[in-house]
Amino acid sequence: MKISRHNCCLVVLLFGLMLANLASFAGKKSKFASDPKSWGIVNVDLEDFKYTNGLNVDKLLLRDFLKKRHVVWMEMDTAGLRVVVARNNELIEDMIKSWATYEKANGKIAACREISNIVINVDSSYATAYYDVRTFGGNMWWFDTNAKLYEIFQKIDGQWGLIHTSTYYESGIEKSKNITLDIVYPIRDTEASRVFYRSILGRPGVRTETRLIYPLKDASFVLTTDTTEFKTEFKKGLPNGYCVYTVQNLDEYIKLWKKEKYVFSEPKIDERNWRYVVGQDPSGNIFKVGEELKYTKKIGEPDFEFLVRSRLSGDIKNQLLHIWDYWTSGDDFSRYSSFDEQIVWMNSYKNEAKGLYKGRENVGKAFNGLRETFEQGRFGMAVKARIGKIEFIIMGGNTLVNYKIKLEGTGEHQFMEEAVVTQVFKKTAYGVTMTFWNMEKKYEDFYQVQTFDHFAVPVNDMDAAQEFYTTLLNSDKQYVEGKNQGYWIENKGLGVPNQKVYKSSVTKSGLPRPTYTNGYACFVVTSIKDTEEKLKKMKAKFPVISFINPDRSPKTAVEKFDGYNQLVATDPDGNIIVFVEYTTN
Repeated sequence: MKISRHNCCLVVLLFGLMLANLASFAGKKSKFASDPKSWGIVNVDLEDFKYTNGLNVDKLLLRDFLKKRHVVWMEMDTAGLRVVVARNNELIEDMIKSWATYEKANGKIAACREISNIVINVDSSYATAYYDVRTFGGNMWWFDTNAKLYEIFQKIDGQWGLIHTSTYYESGIEKSKNITLDIVYPIRDTEASRVFYRSILGRPGVRTETRLIYPLKDASFVLTTDTTEFKTEFKKGLPNGYCVYTVQNLDEYIKLWKKEKYVFSEPKIDERNWRYVVGQDPSGNIFKVGEELKYTKKIGEPDFEFLVRSRLSGDIKNQLLHIWDYWTSGDDFSRYSSFDEQIVWMNSYKNEAKGLYKGRENVGKAFNGLRETFEQGRFGMAVKARIGKIEFIIMGGNTLVNYKIKLEGTGEHQFMEEAVVTQVFKKTAYGVTMTFWNMEKKYEDFYQVQTFDHFAVPVNDMDAAQEFYTTLLNSDKQYVEGKNQGYWIENKGLGVPNQKVYKSSVTKSGLPRPTYTNGYACFVVTSIKDTEEKLKKMKAKFPVISFINPDRSPKTAVEKFDGYNQLVATDPDGNIIVFVEYTTN
């Protein structure tokens, strides 16, 4: 973010981007955050290599192939990816896109990988691998993240090829259960805003008469015609947003705020069964904090429908129907006999059920927990469920099934959500059982925006702001670096995306405005040039804001800095939107 010479403090923008809500940034900036000599290195811990079934020759081939599969990715070798990935062009494209989320320098991804705890099972010409991957390093910022991978390989003409991969990032297991973040912008007309944001964010995940919700990977971006209990006013060309935090126990926060004498409203419950308060930070910035309550009202019979059109075998198709019918009707899955005793669940779909679970009973409990996040009707969940784009591969005695599921709310609070589901079924003497389950939120509908970068709020007193947001987010002061002196607040313990606090001159910018919304959101895009062109076609304006881009060139709205490019624009209601594109410099 460009530093204004007129302001004494501005919080540093997060430069090092990783895959969605993964890494915690720690460490001081130096010439390089990690040793460039280690970039691209892939180490495989052969002592943690466990292998079942098949021939010894396959053991050696798979061990070498597993390393090669990661080496070609680290080297950003497109031709190499097309060699190691078999029969799955979509997977190749996803792996290529993922390069954009990492820091790069001198044409390399500024990171290395360690692979361990490898368990490989061979079944005829197919093999499954379940293992840990640690990716760490960084060019400007150090990061360190862990993931578990479940992958399937196929042997064609004596050579192994990757045909499927599911990833679960360990860093998100507990974080998302404690606090999540929504960025809210006030709007006048949902239809006009939907049309404007369509080419930037794609389709909203939720669309009602008053709200549009875009579930990005690190936070939800919400456009709403609703107002807060405090006065909300549009002021074109200035920030108008505010934050909404969802926590596990609202009363704990209320008790703390009363002790600190912070200003907030009495708790209320909205139509979504969300219990919340509206408060103000010491500079008057509005925010909401609430907790999800379990539904107890009978909303009506569920509207339940499956569209399963495939050549799947009848027993597996019946299992699919049975599982989802069981779930929506509210039956207990904790001891569901169609789950294999050693089944693995990897879920990145819903916060309350997000995690890695092993064993029939644990997976059943997770499945039940996922159900509780939806509205309940007279005979189960108030949803309509549809399955589409079913793909399957028969692997000896196992069948991999991949499909997209769409859930539409039919209760008082309507919604639409989509996820990608991967399941593996195993044939036994007692019938078909499920051995693997993975659900991931569907993001491919989003266009220019890759992910949420940060949310910024102005303050009068930096020390007071630091104390307040440290209390709110259970965070720590981070760093002071060069001219970019100040604080950015990142909750490493609870996983809240970066909340940026900057000091602003009220006389020059008109901010902060007590009891008003004040913040703005910054998004990461794949191409700042394409984003600018799309915004121009939609008649967006590109203002100069004293505390964001005071030195912008009059010839172009795009500012170029070392490591990133920046664009400041407005939507139809004059809300400020900031876009950043990270470069390879």
